[in-house]
Amino acid sequence: MKKLFMILTTLITLITLLVSCSSESTNSYSNDSKETVTPTEGIEENTSEAEETDVDANTTSTDESKSSYENEKEDMISPKSFERGVISSGSNEWAFTFNPDATKMYIQRGAAGRSTLYESIFSDGIWSSAELFTFPNPDEIDFERYVDPFISPDGQKFFFVSEGETMGATDLWVSEMIDGKWGIPYTIEIVNSPRAEWLPSVSTNGNLYFGSNRRGSQGIDIYVSKFENGEYKEPELMGAEINTPNYEESPFIAPDESYLIFTRNASEAGFYISYNTNGSWSEAEQIKFKEGNQGLESGSRYRFSPYITPDKQYFYYSNGGDIKYIEVDALNINININ
Repeated sequence: MKKLFMILTTLITLITLLVSCSSESTNSYSNDSKETVTPTEGIEENTSEAEETDVDANTTSTDESKSSYENEKEDMISPKSFERGVISSGSNEWAFTFNPDATKMYIQRGAAGRSTLYESIFSDGIWSSAELFTFPNPDEIDFERYVDPFISPDGQKFFFVSEGETMGATDLWVSEMIDGKWGIPYTIEIVNSPRAEWLPSVSTNGNLYFGSNRRGSQGIDIYVSKFENGEYKEPELMGAEINTPNYEESPFIAPDESYLIFTRNASEAGFYISYNTNGSWSEAEQIKFKEGNQGLESGSRYRFSPYITPDKQYFYYSNGGDIKYIEVDALNINININ
C-alpha cells in the first residue's frame, strides 16, 4: 500500500510539471502574437521616418487632463506622429484643421488624387476614429471630393477646396456655421480663377491666404484676398519676400497676421516663415531645428498644413503620410511665446 501511494505521488508531481511547462510556452507565444504592425500600404516613401518614432509616445491618450493637442507630456524636440493608429492612420494624411477649442479635427485622408475629408472628435481624453465627413448638399453640386480644409479662428467658417463643378482645376469654397452645424457651401467667385487654388488659411480679420498657379504666378505663389466690409476683394500676389521662382504654397497665417508660415520647394526645400512688422513682410527664412541647424522636413517629398496651436506651444504639419507635431521652442522661430 505504501509503495502504491509513493507511485501515485510521483505521477502527480510529473503531471504538474508538464502542465506548468505547457502553460509557460503558451503565454510566451501569446505575448509575441500581440505585437501589431502599423499598416503602411499606400504610404509615400517620405514617411519611412514615421515608422522609427516611439510608438509608446503616440498611443491614444486617456488622460482627461491632457490637452487635445498633445498626447504625451514630454519634451518634443523632434517630430512625433500625432495619435498613431487613430489620426495618423497609415492611410496618407494630407491637409488638416482643428476647430478653435480642438475638440474636432478634420483630416484629408486617402491616396493622392482620391483623398477626401474625415472628422475625428475629442471626448473624455480620447480622439475618436475618423469618420467620412460631408457638407449638406441639397442642390447636389458635384463637389467630387473635399480637400484642403481650414476653419477660421472664430470657428464660424469652414474653407475647403473642391475639384467638381469649378471655374478652374480646383476652387475655394466656404461653409458657415449655422445653429451649431455647417451650412450649405458656396463658392468665393472673386477669389477663384480659371486655373487652380489650394490650401487656404484665414486670419481673425477674415483675410484669406492661399496658393495658386493663376496667370501672373511664377509657378505656384501665395496670394491674399482682403476681407473688407463683409466681402472678399480681388486677390493680391504677395511680394518677393514670400514668392520666388520656386513653388510657394500651403500658407498658415497667424490669427493676428504677425507671421506667415508656408512651404517652398527649392534647393533648400522646407517650411519657411516671414514676419509682419507694421504691414511690411520680412525676407522669408527657413524653419530649422535649434540644435543641428537642419531644416524641418527639408528632405521630405511632401510638406503641408503648417499649423501653430493657439497657445503657441506646438507646431503641427503633414508630410503626406502622417500628421506630426513638435514643440515650437525646438525650432528657430520667434512667435512671441508667453
